[in-house]
Amino acid sequence: MKKALIVALCSTTALLVACNDNSNGEENDTANNNEETEMTETDTDDETDNTDEDDMTAEDVVNEAIALFDDLESLYIEMEGSGDVDFGSEDMDEELDDVEMDLDMNTKEWIFSEGDEMYNRTETEVGVGVESDEESGADEVVSYGFTDYDDPNYMIMYDEGDTEATRVENSMEFDFSTLAHEYEDLLENAELTLVGEEEVNGYQAYHIEAEMDDEVRSYWFDTENFYAVRLEVEAGQDEEGGFSSQDDVIDYELNPSFDESLFQVPDDIEVVDGDAGDTIG
Repeated sequence: MKKALIVALCSTTALLVACNDNSNGEENDTANNNEETEMTETDTDDETDNTDEDDMTAEDVVNEAIALFDDLESLYIEMEGSGDVDFGSEDMDEELDDVEMDLDMNTKEWIFSEGDEMYNRTETEVGVGVESDEESGADEVVSYGFTDYDDPNYMIMYDEGDTEATRVENSMEFDFSTLAHEYEDLLENAELTLVGEEEVNGYQAYHIEAEMDDEVRSYWFDTENFYAVRLEVEAGQDEEGGFSSQDDVIDYELNPSFDESLFQVPDDIEVVDGDAGDTIG
């Protein structure tokens, strides 16, 4: 678009100069007319340049975010997240009455495709704090989960400090288009508003607000690649309880190279077969 605009400006300038050179017999009138024409053309071009940005709608931004995943072969994300869960008081078990839970999560994720196979690795540090009338406390744990490089039909999971990892069947079908489903849902079911442009986490971003049912989501999409660098969610927030969260992308890279060792178990950890239930608790 910028190249086209520069060409248009150069063409307009060349045309005006040529008109002036061929109008020596009517210098005064023609000069005035050409000056007015040049100002008009320049103003029009400036308006066109501004219009390109001004005409960007929330739907346009979300469509660009969807299109981003069409050409991806690999992705790296580093993210910080936090959330608050209020279990409320209406129709709740007495043990959960007015209990609040704070979640803090730092995540690194690697995703890449090789042939027909998809590989995913996630390193997650989770801090869980519970506050109620009777007690408060916090637990932290670092968890690892990744596709088994030798057999992508399985996932391997373990926590920091474990000497044993659990291998479970990988039943999830996934490709990069899966990451676009959330945005496709927004286009179909949410009321979207383009709030404006803001700098978030070092990225210039389009701020989009999406209202859907009793939930409000705010997205910030990097203006360069249309990758979401922040997501805020507000849901419920009444006597029945509610949920709020904020996820910030600290760093991301499109189509990086990955080492297969990311998807292999360290030598000092034994792998045993199990099911998803074995990885909880």
